Amino acid sequence: AGRGHPPRAEVRWTEHGRGTRAAWARVPAGTRAGDTVPVWVDSRDRVVPAPTSGAAVLQHAVTVGMCAAVCAGGVVFLGHTVARRIALRHRLAEWERAWARTGPRWTQPRT
Repeated sequence: AGRGHPPRAEVRWTEHGRGTRAAWARVPAGTRAGDTVPVWVDSRDRVVPAPTSGAAVLQHAVTVGMCAAVCAGGVVFLGHTVARRIALRHRLAEWERAWARTGPRWTQPRT
């Protein structure tokens, strides 16, 4: 067995109408010759890992949902920040124009 990987062994099974089949598959550690182990086969008769459990699917869905919510919130926050910055620039430009009209009256020396 490799590090952290279950050992591989030749497994045999019988299919109705096709006879005995054999392939190499990962088996639980401690499996002895003649023990029964579950084997999953795809449509091309290749041994594949077992389907994902319902708990793993739920965890994945929750994680993806939370990431999507955080990203959507980030987009809203970024849009709000950009809109505020643009509004502030326009407001400051308006104040500059207003000061350009009224400022000379306040800053000229009086006689």
